[in-house]
Formats: sequence, structure tokens, C-alpha cells
Amino acid sequence: MQLKMIYGEPAAIWGKMVLISDPHIGARGLPPWDRVAGVVRGILHAQKKKKLMILGDVKSGVSSQDAKAGNFIRELGQEFELHIVGQTADIVMTFDVMGLAGFGPG
Repeated sequence: MQLKMIYGEPAAIWGKMVLISDPHIGARGLPPWDRVAGVVRGILHAQKKKKLMILGDVKSGVSSQDAKAGNFIRELGQEFELHIVGQTADIVMTFDVMGLAGFGPG
């Protein structure tokens, strides 16, 4: 499969998926999670894709940002098939958000 950058967007296409990287939800100085989700949703619709892969650093490293990152994942997960390749903190947070606490690493 070939990776294709989407001109003018912070994303790429790989097969049937849109790829984004390091959204850092909750990081100081970046847009709020709902605005980022809207941009990502717009990219998926424009590209006519239903699968999203998020590569690393879904959230800012601060645990107080878990709720914002969780909202981001839940909202997009209602409409699209999500695949998350995260850092350790992201993976543990994702298991907690999905009600699978205890199944994550550590």
C-alpha cells in the first residue's frame, strides 16, 4: 500500500484509512478537542473514508487531560472505525475510556 499525503491537511491516506498523528488533545496552546474532532471528521468525509488511524500521543502527557482525550475518542468512534497506535499513557487511557480497565499494559 502506498501512503498518500492529503494536500492542505494534517493527514494522509493509507489504503482505506485516514492517518493522523500526535493530536495532543488537551495540550496548552492547541485547539480544543471538539474543534480537532470537527477537523478530523471533515477530512474523513471529504476523503469518503470510514476508518481513522491515530498514530501516537492522542493526549497531552498530563493525566488530567484523559477526559478530553476520551471525549475525542468516543465522539469519533461513534461514526468511524478507530485504530490507535499510542504511547503507553494513551493505551492505558484508551482501555479506561472503553471500560476495559485492567486490560491495558502495566
